[in-house]
Amino acid sequence: MTYEEITETLRQRGFRLTAARKHVIKVLDQHPEYLGAYDIHHLLEATEMHIGISSIYRVLEMLQNLNLLQQEEFGQGGIRYRLQRPSQPHAHQLICSRCGRTEELGDCPLSHWADRLEQDSGFEIQAHWLRFFGLCPACQITEVRSQKSEARGQRSETRDRKSDVGGQRSETRDRKSDVGGQRSETRDQRSDARGQKPEA
Repeated sequence: MTYEEITETLRQRGFRLTAARKHVIKVLDQHPEYLGAYDIHHLLEATEMHIGISSIYRVLEMLQNLNLLQQEEFGQGGIRYRLQRPSQPHAHQLICSRCGRTEELGDCPLSHWADRLEQDSGFEIQAHWLRFFGLCPACQITEVRSQKSEARGQRSETRDRKSDVGGQRSETRDRKSDVGGQRSETRDQRSDARGQKPEA
């Protein structure tokens, strides 16, 4: 559904069109990929629209209750949403589990299999969808950079630990040198004492 269709639906159902509702719906309309509440918040902040995260969650909940959103679980990325697109009766998608970018697959790769499944099972299949989750090209690059950065950080920590150990060895040598110096001074003092003869 488009921004205009959703706002008209809300008017017909007696919902007020608050600024928060309008802006959240507009962001969802302009971004076909799946977005989380914080994604929407960042996009609004980038356009100087300051809407609280709790308000965004309330708008998403309302749209979800009205069956105007598609919802998807992204593991650690949490739940993300996008507008229902009734022009697509079923979707076959590639979905980036990191950024939510979505690409629709063109032809339905399951249509022949679905026909055969109907014949074999006796079921009348009314709908189906296929979703592949993974990392898009941009997120793959980010992932590699992140791993390299972590590896550099670990190497740096190892060097720091070695440096600390080297410093401790140096301190130990200095202490031994100080002790050796004190012994030398004691020997010199004894020698001086022997060299002094008692007066008659």
